[in-house]
Amino acid sequence: MVALTCKNLINPHRCMMLLSIGIVLFVTTLMLLWGAYSREQEFLQSQQRLVENSVIGTSNQISQKIHDLRQGIKLFAQKEKQLLNTIVNNPEDMDQYDRLVDLAKAEVPNAVAITIADKTGDPYIEDFDGFILDICRKDIKSYSYSGSRHPPDIFIHPNPLAYHFDIMVKVDVGLGEQSIFFVSFSPELITRILNNGELYSHKLSLIKNDSSRLVEITSKGARDMLPADNYQLSDDLFKNIIFSRPVLHTSWNLVDIPVNDYISKHSREIWIKTFYMITLLF
Repeated sequence: MVALTCKNLINPHRCMMLLSIGIVLFVTTLMLLWGAYSREQEFLQSQQRLVENSVIGTSNQISQKIHDLRQGIKLFAQKEKQLLNTIVNNPEDMDQYDRLVDLAKAEVPNAVAITIADKTGDPYIEDFDGFILDICRKDIKSYSYSGSRHPPDIFIHPNPLAYHFDIMVKVDVGLGEQSIFFVSFSPELITRILNNGELYSHKLSLIKNDSSRLVEITSKGARDMLPADNYQLSDDLFKNIIFSRPVLHTSWNLVDIPVNDYISKHSREIWIKTFYMITLLF
């Protein structure tokens, strides 16, 4: 067989021109494809950096908020030691208890329930508003018997009146033994932090750091503000987590999940535009 070259053709100059055009088109196509791949990788890497900064920064803010609340409660208890002593010695004096509640809510915003318990975890005053349920009492008991000054990690307590989280500190009210000062807080404190830390087309959620995948708080509020079928992360959402980080002082992991298929849509747009440009070449 005779090898097919431009010399065998009738018009070798035309052949060389077509060959040159073909090479240019081939190289240009490769450059467009490489450019699309590079832009996609740059976008994905930038998203990863933004998400990591968002999650780490927001996680640190939540940890700091919990720390500040504990310190604030401890300082308040020290400041109002005499009032606490009066209440402990006269638990039937509801005027003094109401005064304590008013002072605490004025100094510690978003507090929804307040009580003080003895060293065995039994409250001196009954909760007539219904905020302190069995799960709260169990936490107080567990803390009282732990023998540790380190409070338990916080988590969301379901409640028909309002979902909340509890913070406890051991305080000296002049009885010669440690009492437990207990304050319940609205998740709105944490919701605001999540709102501020969320990126465009991303969702920040606090989930239990066990195998339950239970959603605790989102930027919309605690899980009672979510549809019932969204209380736990589905397999698809769990797989879409870009980055997660444990939150110090809590039983939570903070996770970032893209919404509306944002990342894959952007990647598809890059490739669609690239293939459209390639078709224009031909």
